[in-house]
Amino acid sequence: TFDTSTGNVNLNGNTTVASGKTLTAGAGASTGTAVNVATGNTLTTGTALNVSTGNNLGSGSAFNVDTGSSAFTGNAVNITSSGAFTGTLVNLTASGTTTGTVLGVNATNLSFSGTAINANLGSAVYTGSGAIKVTATAASTGTLVAVSGAVLGANGGTAGSFLIGTPGGPAEPAVGKAIRAALGTVGDAFYANAC
Repeated sequence: TFDTSTGNVNLNGNTTVASGKTLTAGAGASTGTAVNVATGNTLTTGTALNVSTGNNLGSGSAFNVDTGSSAFTGNAVNITSSGAFTGTLVNLTASGTTTGTVLGVNATNLSFSGTAINANLGSAVYTGSGAIKVTATAASTGTLVAVSGAVLGANGGTAGSFLIGTPGGPAEPAVGKAIRAALGTVGDAFYANAC
């Protein structure tokens, strides 16, 4: 047992926690930062925090965040950058898997007001080639984007909605739609070039 009460402790060498033991930090904290990893302005090509499980991870988790039954209004996991970077803010790499899921989103109780995935560009004057982009140059027989909602048609739902203007004209029929294209006075609902 090592207790410093309220004193500060500097660890100037490598520190190891014995196998099977738990390092607890921030227990009882209600405000502020429970655990802080600060590198100042010196980190350039290194890694601020690294989790390595080796090659035998099975049904466990390398990293786990559990908010319990908290009805929070903020962000359970928050990643922020104010820099004009050209890299990738969050990168998931799984080049060795063939049947697994790289990113899974499960929200089985999501109601009418929730969102499973939200990409909000706000007031950005976007001129790129795809705010949401799927690229698979070697794909041959699979399906790149699959949308499934077996009971949408019977309940007046819509599988895909695209809005590029202010629609006018007659009232929209209250029926199920596989694709809803709201154009306004200009634009094409569908364009295909097979040349």
